[in-house]
Amino acid sequence: MTMKSAAKMFFVLTSILIVNSQSQSLLNPVNVAPRASITASSVYENNPAFGTQRLVDGSTAPDWGNSWQAQGTLEGSGMRGTLPAWLIFDLQSDYTLQSVSLFNTMNYPHQDTGTKEFNIQISSDGVNYSSPLITGQLEWQNQTYQDFSFDNLVSARYVQINLISAYVSTFNGLYNRVGLNEVKIMAVPEPTSLSLLALGGLALALNKRRRA
Repeated sequence: MTMKSAAKMFFVLTSILIVNSQSQSLLNPVNVAPRASITASSVYENNPAFGTQRLVDGSTAPDWGNSWQAQGTLEGSGMRGTLPAWLIFDLQSDYTLQSVSLFNTMNYPHQDTGTKEFNIQISSDGVNYSSPLITGQLEWQNQTYQDFSFDNLVSARYVQINLISAYVSTFNGLYNRVGLNEVKIMAVPEPTSLSLLALGGLALALNKRRRA
């Protein structure tokens, strides 16, 4: 094999490996939310049972005390409002983000908590945030994740979830408290070290062939 054909083969195989690695990354995003330091506008009664780490503990049980809930203030005839409310996820470094998945809460058996409208902003420095890149509305008591994708892949270290409105309880009609059960922030990983090793092995093989 001539040097020219070896170089051509190296270019083709390298391109295939890189494209395949990128495709696998897009198909298999990683949830980076558990790596984050999470802050919130408030936590209900400052009780660890409703703390922000409940958002990434992997448990989606609807039970009381298994979700993050915002602190409320009594309003009018017993209405407990918690707006405005927000969550900020500091992912510790920049990631290429693909989507965010939210699992609403119903605060079972009380059934008095549920986020309705929300939006999501991102930032690289924690100071300057984008305009809302995702806006949506969650179902209440559906007991499943709802997935919301960015229009394009975005790079960010900070993800802010703003909770805009809440459901009023069908159980007692008195509460409009916001909360979430679980959050996933899906990032596209970099090409794997295995792919890089494969590229190195290919280069070594071609170098040996050239010497022969």
